[in-house]
Amino acid sequence: MYLRISLVGFALAALLGCSSGQSTLPEGAPPVYDVSGTVTYNGSPLSDAIVVFAPKNGNVSGSAHTNSEGKFVAQAYPPTNGIPEGDYQVTVSKTESVEVTGGDPDNVQTKTNYLIPKKFGQPQTSGLTLTVTKDGKDDVLFELKD
Repeated sequence: MYLRISLVGFALAALLGCSSGQSTLPEGAPPVYDVSGTVTYNGSPLSDAIVVFAPKNGNVSGSAHTNSEGKFVAQAYPPTNGIPEGDYQVTVSKTESVEVTGGDPDNVQTKTNYLIPKKFGQPQTSGLTLTVTKDGKDDVLFELKD
């Protein structure tokens, strides 16, 4: 009985893998640092939004998806959390696609509706920036207002 439990435990550990402390970054990738925080819109948490971190120096970008509390965790190399050190232009967008038929069911097209002002989704107009250091950032707050 004990042998069977031990073998099952060993097999499970082999299947799940053991953490060796090594990163799952692609070969040659820069190191990444944890970046997490919250996005609000007019004082309320913004759920189901996409946050994009575009590097000002043209290196590796990152992105995140906000949860129901507006919280996010940035990733440059999913599933690994974190983005490289540097300065970023940040955009936040929340959209929905709506089918538009115009009365012809054979000619269905989609239209994108912006659920927050479009300016937040453009690097030139979002007004959002972030500097990531080797210490990372776990308390980022992007407060979006009309």
